[in-house]
Amino acid sequence: MAETARGSVQPKVCQLSVFLENRVGLLLKLSKQLEHQKVHICAISIVDTADVAIVRLVVDNVPAAKTALSSLTVYETELVGVELPVEQGIGITSVLGTLLRAEINVHYAYPLIMRSSGNPVLVLHVDEHETAVRILQSHGLSLIGQDDIVWEGAEGS
Repeated sequence: MAETARGSVQPKVCQLSVFLENRVGLLLKLSKQLEHQKVHICAISIVDTADVAIVRLVVDNVPAAKTALSSLTVYETELVGVELPVEQGIGITSVLGTLLRAEINVHYAYPLIMRSSGNPVLVLHVDEHETAVRILQSHGLSLIGQDDIVWEGAEGS
């Protein structure tokens, strides 16, 4: 969790981004490098361009992932992770509406390949991280931080 200037702790999820040439097999190679370090990919987004692909990853072990990807330039970005208690009628539309009312812009979003407390989790890149966290929490939404990202059955894998 990130410490803010006011001393409060803000949940955040760390996203790692790398640029890969558009060549067959490079994504598999990246995945194997992470697997070799026992790092699990919990979310992935790939943006394809003519020459390169931007690969965005949320992993369960950021330091080990950075070691595994040390031959690449790795960029870190803070994301907001929010549980979607769909059984309570709270889904993506509710979260986006809450952020819109607070005038917080969502740059992009994608789901985690994991659940928290049985609920799906959405990670968001927003223009005002701390405000988004405060607003979402004030609306009773549960947020997750990097410490909450655990791959089930990862012990000894």
